[in-house]
Amino acid sequence: MNLEAFFGLGLGYNFALAIKKELEVKQGKSDYHAALYQMQGLTSLTNLAYRLFSQLPSSPMSIGITVGNTILPFVGLVLYPASAVIKNGHYEEGIHCFDALMEKQCPRLMGALPSKISETSVKVFSFFADNSNILTGGAIVVGAIAAPFIGMGSLVAGIGLPLAFRALEAANLVPEKVSICVEKYMPSVANASLLVGGTLFSQVMAFAALTSGIPGVSAYVQKRIEKIVNKFVSAGPTLEEIDAPWNVCEDLSYNMILYILENDDKDLFKINPAACSKFSHIGAVFPESRDFKLFYEVFNKIDWRDRCHLLKPAFRDDDRFLDLLRERFPGHEPPHYRAHFEEYLEKIMTVSQEDYFAGQLIEQMKIFVAVLCGERPVEGSIQDLEESRDAAAKILGFVQSQPEGSRAVEDILIKLAIEGGEYCARALRRVTDEILSGILADGIPGLKDPMKSYEFKVRKRLEFLRKQIMQGAYLKMCEIMVRLAKEGNGVWVSKVSQTTDEHAVAIAQDVHTSDLFETDFALGFYPLLDHVRNQFGALNLPSWMSYSSVRQGMYTSYYSQLDQSIHEVGEIHFAIYMRQKIGELKLLSGQQKELLIDKMVDYSNGEKTMSGFRRLFFVMQGILTVVKESECNPSMVNTNIEEELTEWEILED
Repeated sequence: MNLEAFFGLGLGYNFALAIKKELEVKQGKSDYHAALYQMQGLTSLTNLAYRLFSQLPSSPMSIGITVGNTILPFVGLVLYPASAVIKNGHYEEGIHCFDALMEKQCPRLMGALPSKISETSVKVFSFFADNSNILTGGAIVVGAIAAPFIGMGSLVAGIGLPLAFRALEAANLVPEKVSICVEKYMPSVANASLLVGGTLFSQVMAFAALTSGIPGVSAYVQKRIEKIVNKFVSAGPTLEEIDAPWNVCEDLSYNMILYILENDDKDLFKINPAACSKFSHIGAVFPESRDFKLFYEVFNKIDWRDRCHLLKPAFRDDDRFLDLLRERFPGHEPPHYRAHFEEYLEKIMTVSQEDYFAGQLIEQMKIFVAVLCGERPVEGSIQDLEESRDAAAKILGFVQSQPEGSRAVEDILIKLAIEGGEYCARALRRVTDEILSGILADGIPGLKDPMKSYEFKVRKRLEFLRKQIMQGAYLKMCEIMVRLAKEGNGVWVSKVSQTTDEHAVAIAQDVHTSDLFETDFALGFYPLLDHVRNQFGALNLPSWMSYSSVRQGMYTSYYSQLDQSIHEVGEIHFAIYMRQKIGELKLLSGQQKELLIDKMVDYSNGEKTMSGFRRLFFVMQGILTVVKESECNPSMVNTNIEEELTEWEILED
């Protein structure tokens, strides 16, 4: 393969990926996120133009075209988001936001944009938002046709190969193993190709992305950059601390236990980021089934016409269904259709509500199962789809184990069909993860050891608590953004009210919006899927580190609510657990064990005593660490929690 073909291969792949991502987000009616991938498509066009014009003789015209080609990506940075804003009817809010930002950054530009735009302009920008990648694709085709006439025929072959692959993939004609392989490794190939013939801007970005994507090199680069930055700014846990194994303290000395029990100063203990960054069920084994058509076996036993009282509110809260109403009756935001749900139902239904909702649910379940079975293509990442299948297999194993008529099973099937049916791979991953987390909140099915079962329940409650805290912080950020757009000046640092704006809630619930900030909020506080964590590179560091103060606030909130998990699982269960655990400590004498148990049941100090034993539990579980490690290490025996969990005896049905 010559260099021209290699460059064309990367260029074609980047454009095909931009189309794929745009279609994925547009499935959820997300024009704002589509703008990101439209800009990516424009970058592919400018790289092609740069390569073509570099072969032409130097002239004033070629120089002018080259300059224009350099400026074009920066024009796209403004044009694509602006088109999305105008198409969605948010121009006035956009003006408020622009003026509020300019007031602090560049007051002279306040009021520079017109307060209103004509209907013709709205139509033009809306057309551009809907068809920009078609226009970009047309320009790339023109460039590809011209390439052979200037001796660059191999470039056309390189561009055409990934575009043809994308067409076959969209038609579900490519084996998923091949798609996964391409998804994992082609980004590095594409970045390498830009080093051969891309613009200077593209070459710089490609080099950074390429080096941060190499295993070993990526981690080294990230941690070196982080250490340099940490010398100048106050930061939270380091990447090394976050990626470290989650160790539990199997045994503590008697003196260390007394130290933990008697010191309630929170400055003496800190949250262990390694524990926050691992799933609570890591290493555990589950009953599961990968014959996804067995979902029908359970689904068809239920008369869904009699479940209209469950289906109706579920569809009313479904974004996809509200988007369907918006397409049929345009002119309003989604909250309007939710508020007037009955009114719009009467306009679209030709049968009873019972028959209508049951029919909708059946169709969505068919789509859901077809996607899992690989019989229907899904927009989005194949790796996300694989994660969804892993979770769905465990969900199916649980559903099959439940008695007929179980309300929990009905709720699971409704959520799977409505929120996992005609959605993209990311949404499918999110809904299966949420359902599995709900199942595991009551413990791992079939776990025989009561001690391990109790530990798992507390860990799962803590994981759920961190998710709530993270979502609350993210929702607060979304509300500030919405208030800035709506109210303009002075809102950037205003306090968030207790009544959350419905538009902020809608933004926060959008899976593609949340994915943009997922790593920034979660890394170090909430576990990420392996492929999401592996995609984190040096280019993501500045954004992640900019949220360190937000995460620090999340840690503080989490620390203050640790005891809540014990209360929710049950104080009686905690007392039983601790009595047995103390009896198992190997470094303690029999008399020391009796003294600790007597201390625990001595209620003279009331809550202070129990708070100390809860703190001891969290240290033993690796949730908290003692800040003065020199006092801690000699008297602790650490065990990797993943190794411990794999030794659990799991009873499979």
